[in-house]
Amino acid sequence: MSQQDDTWENLDSQFDHHLVDMKPHFLKVPNRSERQQCALWIKKLCDPVACGSGVTGRKNRNMYAWLLLHMLRRGVLEAPFTHKPEAGLLKTLPTYMSIYFDEPLHSRPVEKEPCAVPEWVCGELQDSLLEVRHQEEKLQLQQRHDSDVQKILDRKNAEMNEVKSAFRKKQLESDEIIRKLEKKVQSLVRESQVIRENKEKQISELKKLLEQSADSQRNESEKKLHAAMVEMEQEKSELQKKHTENIQGLLEDTNQRLAKMEAEYTTQAQTMDHVVRELETRVKQLSTEVENGSALRKRLTQEKSELEIQIAGLDAELQEDSRRIVLLQHEKEQLSKQHEETLHRLQVKHEADLSLCQKEHTLSAAKASEAVEDLERTVAQLRQCLQDRELQKKQQLQDQENRFQNELLKLQHEQEKTYLLHQHNTEKDSLTQDHKLELQSLDKESRASMIQHEAQIQKWKKSNEQRVLELELQLQAAREELLQAHGQRKQQLVEIGLLREEERQRTAQEQEAALGRLRSEMERARHDLERTHAAERELALEKANSRLMKMEKEYNQRLAKSAQVNH
Repeated sequence: MSQQDDTWENLDSQFDHHLVDMKPHFLKVPNRSERQQCALWIKKLCDPVACGSGVTGRKNRNMYAWLLLHMLRRGVLEAPFTHKPEAGLLKTLPTYMSIYFDEPLHSRPVEKEPCAVPEWVCGELQDSLLEVRHQEEKLQLQQRHDSDVQKILDRKNAEMNEVKSAFRKKQLESDEIIRKLEKKVQSLVRESQVIRENKEKQISELKKLLEQSADSQRNESEKKLHAAMVEMEQEKSELQKKHTENIQGLLEDTNQRLAKMEAEYTTQAQTMDHVVRELETRVKQLSTEVENGSALRKRLTQEKSELEIQIAGLDAELQEDSRRIVLLQHEKEQLSKQHEETLHRLQVKHEADLSLCQKEHTLSAAKASEAVEDLERTVAQLRQCLQDRELQKKQQLQDQENRFQNELLKLQHEQEKTYLLHQHNTEKDSLTQDHKLELQSLDKESRASMIQHEAQIQKWKKSNEQRVLELELQLQAAREELLQAHGQRKQQLVEIGLLREEERQRTAQEQEAALGRLRSEMERARHDLERTHAAERELALEKANSRLMKMEKEYNQRLAKSAQVNH
């Protein structure tokens, strides 16, 4: 801890010295905007939160302060001090910025007498400049490569996150759709059960109503038939009584008024006409009763038509229920079609995402290959430059053979150069191998992620297919239950219709049989009355004729006796 505290104190004291040295140069800056930017940078460098509290942060802060002091002494501000400092932590100073520390600190060059600089010193300076430039270019290429790789990784990670989020959203949507379909199937099953129970209740109520109506109609028809039979018997007895009374009256009238045969005959004819009229009125009454029976029949037919209308209404309700079931099946088919369309869209989108990933992978590989080609080009250019330099050195060696010491120095320099070239080649090979390994690792990671994504998609497809199959089986079971319920309802309706038709036929047959019986009995009674009336009339006429003949014979005998007496 004591060593760390000592290093911190040394770094802080260096920073304070830099600030003290910076103050007069800062006040001499003529441009106001540059002075403000310098003030902002000094403020940021003085902030311990932005610079960092560790050793590396303090060293980086001192490097920035030393670079700013160097630029202020030189009188020219360059990057990164040409723009305002960024928010957050202070970035590490690149290594290529160390070039500024090698330059002289004097703002103005001091005029000295020209001195002859040896050529080997110029060559070494040029070699050092080339090495520095080569290092700068190598660092820039490394930074570009790192930034490109980081961008590719960020983009791939973002795409993978987007694909994962989209997959999760789609999976949630499919789960919600499946839950909605399950709820709809359950609601349909419940509605079908409720409809089935309601229809069964209605059918049982209709059966009860039909049985009650049939029993009531049968009882009413039996009561009416019994009343009609009683009335017919009463009328028959009354007619028989009246007929006997009439016959007795006629006999008494004939016995009492034999003397006045013509008057009695006329009165008898009138009475006979009256009886005929009464019989005609009775026949009319019977016809009215027959008409009443026909009216009853019409009423029964009307009730039959009303029952048929009710049955038609029930059939219409059943048709409406079947139409609703068809609509529900159509909605189910539409939902299944929409589900299939969404699955197809998801598959298409997934294929498009896969194609985009493949395209981006090929683009990244092409970019990496281009970067490698650029590196190879730069290496070739450097080799060419080195070859040119070697030619120049050879020429210098040929020109300056007399100076043995210079030749030795040049040979040493050439040995160092070959060593640097060897190091450069090894570094280049290592960089290319690292790039290849990174590209291979990226390819492997992308392939593994694609394989995992495809496996997840296949699992999701299988689960969705299983759920769809389960829902289809449930829907098929619901359809079969609905079809069975419809078949049972149709059978029940057919049975009810057959029972109604049988009951109607029975009631109609019973009514027709009762009416036929009434008609036959009325016709029989009418024929019997007509026969008895004709027989009694013939007997009365025969008796009257026999009496008239006797009276005529007696009258003739009396006339003959009176004539004999007169003679």
